[in-house]
Amino acid sequence: MLALVSLGAGLLLNKGMAAMEKYTFPAGDEKHEGACLTWLHAKTYGKAYQKSIEQIWVQMAKSLYTYEKVHIMVYDEQEEARVRRLLENCEL
Repeated sequence: MLALVSLGAGLLLNKGMAAMEKYTFPAGDEKHEGACLTWLHAKTYGKAYQKSIEQIWVQMAKSLYTYEKVHIMVYDEQEEARVRRLLENCEL
């Protein structure tokens, strides 16, 4: 399962979360609910750089998705729609 979550104003927006809870990031070999992947966006390094390495993020998502749930964090809702289309085109 892939779950995309938009980041807005520096806050993680989880639409299904009613109240803040305490979260920890377990070690990779510990039991965990899924993997978090923060998608690279063009606002920091520009579109050319993003385009040059974006397939690496696609491959990471594909590899992780084979074994566990993947939570992908994106910059905003516009980027969420773009990344969703990209992943659907890659059959994820």
